[in-house]
Amino acid sequence: MSVSKYSFEKIQQLYADIRAVISWLPIEVCEKDIKIALRSAYIANRAALACTYGEVVKITPMEEPQGINVHADTGQVFKDIGLLLYNCISNGGRDFLPQKDKNVLESIRMAIAWDLVEQGREVRA
Repeated sequence: MSVSKYSFEKIQQLYADIRAVISWLPIEVCEKDIKIALRSAYIANRAALACTYGEVVKITPMEEPQGINVHADTGQVFKDIGLLLYNCISNGGRDFLPQKDKNVLESIRMAIAWDLVEQGREVRA
């Protein structure tokens, strides 16, 4: 079990992918809530890294995510959200992502899972 570091660029890409995917999903989630959840995940990831490896981790202000990736793959977005959630937890099992933000990301992930099932595609974590 290890914690991987998420860069702002990775978070930015995930935001652009999520925006594209949720546009056709039967889910209502506020764009502001997605941005807040991803910003919190960015900070939670840094905290999980610091807790796991005992290193000093610099938390810099994160720009607001923007953009949309019209070529986003639904299955990949499902996986990417799961990996981000996983990487907000230290090796000792401490979850640094606030529940409210986790709920936003998990609800998007659940909507994607239902969409994949309806399409007859396999849902892989």
